[in-house]
Amino acid sequence: MTSPSTRPARNIPEFLELIRRRAAGTPEGEWIRTTTNWQELNLAERRMPIAAEIDRASGRHPDLVKRGGHNDVVNTYALRLAGITEDTPAPPGGDIGRDADGMLNGRLIDNALHLWEHLVPAADRDRRIGGLRPHAFVGGRLVACTGTRHR
Repeated sequence: MTSPSTRPARNIPEFLELIRRRAAGTPEGEWIRTTTNWQELNLAERRMPIAAEIDRASGRHPDLVKRGGHNDVVNTYALRLAGITEDTPAPPGGDIGRDADGMLNGRLIDNALHLWEHLVPAADRDRRIGGLRPHAFVGGRLVACTGTRHR
C-alpha cells in the first residue's frame, strides 16, 4: 500500500494529481491510501473529493482518502471490493454517502468505515517508519502540525 501526502494540494485538481502521480508508480490493484494530514477546508472547493473524481485519478487501484478518524472517501474500485452498493444500508452509528439521486459518492462515516477497513493491508514496519521521515523529531518527540498549511 502506498500513501501520498495530499497536504500540499490547494484544490481538488491538485489533490487528485498527487493521487494520479502515486498511482502511476504503483502496481495495478495495490491500495493507495492518502495521509490524514490535510483538511478539505484548505482546498479552494472546501469539500472532500468524491469517488467519481478519485476514479479519474486512479481507476486501476482501490483508493482510500483518509480524513481524520471518522471520515473516509473511497473510489468505486474500493466500494466494489467491499461489496458496498446503492442497496447497502448504513450501519447503526454510520453513514454511507450518497448524492441527491441516491448514488454512492464514496464517503463513509463512523461505523460505515468497518464495511471496508478489513480489506486494507496493514503497512509493514519499514513503511510505517518511512512515513514518519517527512516530519521532524524534536527532543525525541514527533512534531507535526495537521490541518494547517505553511506559507
